[in-house]
Amino acid sequence: MTQRIAVLGATGTAGRRVAESLRRRDVEVVPISRADGVDVLDRGALAAALVAVDAVVDCLDRKTPAAGVAGDFFARAAATVLGALDDADAAGARVVCLSIVNADAPSVNRWMPYYRAKVRQEQSWRVHGRGVCVVRTTQWFEFAEQMMQMLACRGTAVVPGARARPTAAADVAEVLADQALAADPPRLLEVCGPDVLDIAELARRVVARRRSGGPGGVRRVVRLPLGGTPLGDGSLLPLEPDVVTSTTASEWLASRG
Repeated sequence: MTQRIAVLGATGTAGRRVAESLRRRDVEVVPISRADGVDVLDRGALAAALVAVDAVVDCLDRKTPAAGVAGDFFARAAATVLGALDDADAAGARVVCLSIVNADAPSVNRWMPYYRAKVRQEQSWRVHGRGVCVVRTTQWFEFAEQMMQMLACRGTAVVPGARARPTAAADVAEVLADQALAADPPRLLEVCGPDVLDIAELARRVVARRRSGGPGGVRRVVRLPLGGTPLGDGSLLPLEPDVVTSTTASEWLASRG
């Protein structure tokens, strides 16, 4: 029987790829985003869309430096979706929530407000939902591009020299799709890339490959040393990852053209 799976944030970096992965597996995908005509905070519209779904994949994002704003959004979204699942007689649907490795580590989330918001997102599903699988990943290779876009100023971007084991968003999407289709997914899964890299150095490699410069018109990346801070001392790295993805930075860069 064909599975019916809803993807929250279906137009985002992860959500779009999850939807594509599921469709390749002959799954009926229910895309949830304002671009698809369904607001994740509109319980009525959600209930109509979520009828007979077997699983929900939460790939929602909220780009804001304010942990409270993002956390409130994630909590409201989880509560609204769960209410809509009840309304749609789909309360037994599995839930897979995308989060970040070490988001709950005090030494890390003290520096990273968005990590605190992701912890609240996890807790919102845990409190109200059943059968919730949280997939925590390390930073994505795409994060280097996003950092440059956010930090670009007159062709220069100051990028933090954070130590991480970045992974490709496409690889993360495959893991999320796997868990959405699993009959009994684990409560927590940690995913990372194959190698330890410096995010600023990765950004420099992105710029070096592009004759026209990096995202945001960046032609020069200045590395911001983080020294003994949790972002530079290895605190972002998973201790015992459950899944190590295969795509290397070189392979990912080559795929970007």
